[in-house]
Amino acid sequence: MASEMINQVLEAEKNANDKELAAKNKAADIIKVAETEAKTILEAAKLSATKEKEQIILKAQEKAGKILADAEAEAEVQSQELCKQSKAKLDASIEAVVKHVIP
Repeated sequence: MASEMINQVLEAEKNANDKELAAKNKAADIIKVAETEAKTILEAAKLSATKEKEQIILKAQEKAGKILADAEAEAEVQSQELCKQSKAKLDASIEAVVKHVIP
């Protein structure tokens, strides 16, 4: 009877050890799956962020190009106006000199 009880205790300990080992193995498998899923999610997030960054850069480049084109157009208009004013002043100066020299 004592040996039977000892055998039952040993069997219970063996079963507990087996269940503990199975639980550890299952936990390790769950961790591996979670790590794989986390890596997949991270890679997808990185790819999405990269695409979003590229879109933002493209939009910024488009806006910068438009701003530059507008500034160049405005500078051209101002340059032409300054040329007109300069020519008008030159013509007026020549006319004043001619009137002064030839009364």
